[in-house]
Amino acid sequence: MEEFKAEIKKYQDTIKKITLKTPYEMRMSMFLVECSTLNEELIKICNKLIKMICAKIHNYVFTELQHNVMTSVRAMQAKFLDKADTSSKLV
Repeated sequence: MEEFKAEIKKYQDTIKKITLKTPYEMRMSMFLVECSTLNEELIKICNKLIKMICAKIHNYVFTELQHNVMTSVRAMQAKFLDKADTSSKLV
């Protein structure tokens, strides 16, 4: 889970850097490069990656972990429902 958090933070930090540090336009010799469209596209890509990671986390929790949780709950239920058939089990 920590790996997912670290990856999401990395993309969020990238979005902040793009927003705060990247210029909206750059003059290069005879060209004017407008960076706002590029910045928006990079931010969209980062947001898309964050959403993909969140979807994977959701799938992992609700498909793979669900089985383990249900097995543990059933084992606890069985333990509580287990009735003592001898006096030694009562003590």
